[in-house]
Amino acid sequence: SDEEHSLPENGFKNGGAFMNTNNGWIGGYTPTENFVWLYRTTDQGRSWSKVELDLPAGLLPAFVDTYPPRFFPPAGGVLPVRLMAADGKYYNIFYTTRNGGESWVQTSAIPNARVYEFISASEGWASDGSSLMRTFDGAVTWILLSYSGLPEGERFTMLNFVSATMGWALTTNDATTTAHHLYRTND
Repeated sequence: SDEEHSLPENGFKNGGAFMNTNNGWIGGYTPTENFVWLYRTTDQGRSWSKVELDLPAGLLPAFVDTYPPRFFPPAGGVLPVRLMAADGKYYNIFYTTRNGGESWVQTSAIPNARVYEFISASEGWASDGSSLMRTFDGAVTWILLSYSGLPEGERFTMLNFVSATMGWALTTNDATTTAHHLYRTND
């Protein structure tokens, strides 16, 4: 039926991404334990099918929040997934693909990594607000970066990199949430 191949009306949609004119994904959330709200189209959005992901058994049961994947030529991609685990903590897991989203591989779980940026399917950064981490292997392992620390009370709220060495970070101060600062790195 048409209803089987359309996007469900339930759930919150977090946005979508298309790899090309035919292939796209939409991520979202519904308050159901262990339910992955991720759908894919292969026909320009005329029909949609649910995508299944392996969830990390050690963090289940969990509420799952999927975000739009980001694709990198020729067929690489990163799919951010946020879990609210049984221990009450939040974890980010980045699923990766090397075959244009035909399959997704689960990577390591990072506690509270709400801010992230990737410049390729292999290279990216993540932050829990105060620490900054970097990956060179598609989010399998993360290196904690040392940097001249942020002023007291500031935390990362956005990362944007245009190359492996050039990037920007937006911060906010916990005491005065309206004060934002922009930092740039060349290394």
